[in-house]
Amino acid sequence: MTFDRALPMPELSEHLWPLQRLGEGLQALAARAGLQRSASQALPLPPAVDEANAAELARWMEWAAGHLGLQAEAVQGAVPEVP
Repeated sequence: MTFDRALPMPELSEHLWPLQRLGEGLQALAARAGLQRSASQALPLPPAVDEANAAELARWMEWAAGHLGLQAEAVQGAVPEVP
């Protein structure tokens, strides 16, 4: 069985944060962890960033994390490993 990586399984996609709101999610996580002291400007995704362009997404995540004074590190894990 093969899966299209750009389109998550329907039952999983219901639980994913919308890609276009990724900057908002990153800011919320930083604030919740006490790593962001004040509100910052919105972090919109440029048009080149989408589900099919992992390299651009990684570059944007590095930029956005740096903009918030954080460091982003890519990790991989199987769904059963997620707490």
